[in-house]
Amino acid sequence: ASDTLFQWAMTSGHVTLQSRSSTLPNLADWSSDWLVGQWENANLFLATMDGFGDAIPWSSYHQFVYNTASPSRNSGWGPGVVEEATPTCRMFYQCGYTNWCGTGVDCTPGFACKDLLSSS
Repeated sequence: ASDTLFQWAMTSGHVTLQSRSSTLPNLADWSSDWLVGQWENANLFLATMDGFGDAIPWSSYHQFVYNTASPSRNSGWGPGVVEEATPTCRMFYQCGYTNWCGTGVDCTPGFACKDLLSSS
């Protein structure tokens, strides 16, 4: 590659690049006592549409959620983080002027995540 920034990142030793793997053990750390037993953990998530660069090149939507069963366990994504087998797209978005999804309000008519979840 002729890009000088790319060359520097690859050869300088200052940037540690993630090796290709099937997990990313330091994606997040959700083991904090501030999350245990709190309502927020039911709506906590990370999502990726196409993986994590060259480290994990996926071609579909994946969602990671809080591990309520074992908040300190690292299942390959970081403490308290698990990949959701059936993504539900836990988005916070406004539903009217005062309610937000994640507060128990049915916001399905506003946005059902159909553009994110693949049918395959």
